[in-house]
Amino acid sequence: MATVKNIAAEAASVELAKIRLLQQVDDVRLGVVALQGETKEQTDDAHDILYLVQEGQISIHIKGESVSLDKGEGFVVMKKTPYKITSQAKSVVMVLQTGKGG
Repeated sequence: MATVKNIAAEAASVELAKIRLLQQVDDVRLGVVALQGETKEQTDDAHDILYLVQEGQISIHIKGESVSLDKGEGFVVMKKTPYKITSQAKSVVMVLQTGKGG
């Protein structure tokens, strides 16, 4: 039987910039992360990643362009795409990774 997770409680206690894994099914992982400030540029060679804002606002920067996301909005960063994320205030974001890899 699957474990029921209290997403709000998990999100409230997550550390800044550390993804907390909530569930994994086959090659799909669901996590939550709190963001504030600017992440370093990163590239995931194995996973497409969906960022879905639960609280606050983030901007995802790819190749000199920015996508701003408010609560309830999401954006997929395709694997092998360099990007960074900024957030003026603390934001809580669900992270869904798909694809093979660790």
